[in-house]
Amino acid sequence: ELNSLPIRKRAAYLVQQHIELYNNNELVINIMTFLSKPNNIIYANKLLFRVADLIWGIIGDKSTDFNFYSKRTLLSYVYKTTLLYWVNDESENKQETWLFLERRINDVMKLGKIKQNIPNPIKDIKKLPFIRLIFNH
Repeated sequence: ELNSLPIRKRAAYLVQQHIELYNNNELVINIMTFLSKPNNIIYANKLLFRVADLIWGIIGDKSTDFNFYSKRTLLSYVYKTTLLYWVNDESENKQETWLFLERRINDVMKLGKIKQNIPNPIKDIKKLPFIRLIFNH
């Protein structure tokens, strides 16, 4: 059933499922406190990237270019901010967290639309007369 959903819904569902595995705010707070110490920042980012990579792998992402990293970086942001929201959410069944997650996914989708409207800077720079001289030699 997961594969029949749009990618944004799959990502949101998988983030939610992963966060719900914790089921203990105090434990998550302790882990986040430990990982936020200066000596652990690199390790924390590796863990976060692995979670994002796992989720993209389940979704079926096969990108190997720059998109591989940008997708995982953006999903890491979504995951991290949602987890922080989840820890403090006192709403029934964490409903406010899942609405927050949807908003973050929508924000990321907006970035994709903005990116499509940005011209290719390298291609445009190469059109400048003095740059053409450099690239033509």
